[in-house]
Amino acid sequence: MKSFDEVDDLLIAEYALLMKVENMKKLDKERDLHKLAYLTLAVQSTDRSGKKSSYPTFEKFFDYERLYSEMFEPEKEIKKENKLSTMIALANRKGG
Repeated sequence: MKSFDEVDDLLIAEYALLMKVENMKKLDKERDLHKLAYLTLAVQSTDRSGKKSSYPTFEKFFDYERLYSEMFEPEKEIKKENKLSTMIALANRKGG
């Protein structure tokens, strides 16, 4: 996109797709940064006994799937928040 006129001519679906692509780029860049940090940490870190890495796999260090889900499936987060607020409201009604 080079001008505001080009942006004005986009359909909503096209704009949504462009935004998804930008978010994917950000997520991939964050994963790459975490991968570099993980590799650096893997060389240096051990558990309390000093024998093995605190993060045996990259997935333990960086949860790509969870971040992807939060970014592109926000309805799941809303459901979790609604469930939590319902539980809190019930606890408050019961005097708990």
